[in-house]
Amino acid sequence: MDKDLLFSKVQLVFMIVMIGVAMAILADFEFSSETITYLVDKKQNRLENRQSTGRNYYYSAHLTAGDYTIAVSEDFGDATKKEHTLTFEKSLLFNEVNRVTNVTTGMSEKFSFRWMTGCIIPLFAIIVLVLGIRRREKLNTLVFVTQVVLLIDFVFLLN
Repeated sequence: MDKDLLFSKVQLVFMIVMIGVAMAILADFEFSSETITYLVDKKQNRLENRQSTGRNYYYSAHLTAGDYTIAVSEDFGDATKKEHTLTFEKSLLFNEVNRVTNVTTGMSEKFSFRWMTGCIIPLFAIIVLVLGIRRREKLNTLVFVTQVVLLIDFVFLLN
């Protein structure tokens, strides 16, 4: 068997496996395995510094409820008071918090970082890998970089 043909088939199989990994990450992002309810134990606004041309600081809200300390948006933090009830929806495979809901006010939120690791990176990877299967010679570098980013995302979610 020709070495180039064998390499091409191995590369195709690896791309299909990576599409499967991306689909598993997407499914994990969308579906929850369990919902846990806790009362808010502590609410804390932290002054955070950043190097920018505008304000050099901003406030971040952190809520502690049961076993979790989570960073939330300013609006969500302002609306949440101590002794409010929070529900946490945990993901199927990676045990990540997909969504936090304040039962008392009805507000809910998905974290922006979770959107990135669970939705945006896998969707981008699926699109690039499918295009890479069709046009292998033209997209080799982009496909390789996308596979590396997807593997890093997968390893991050495992920890």
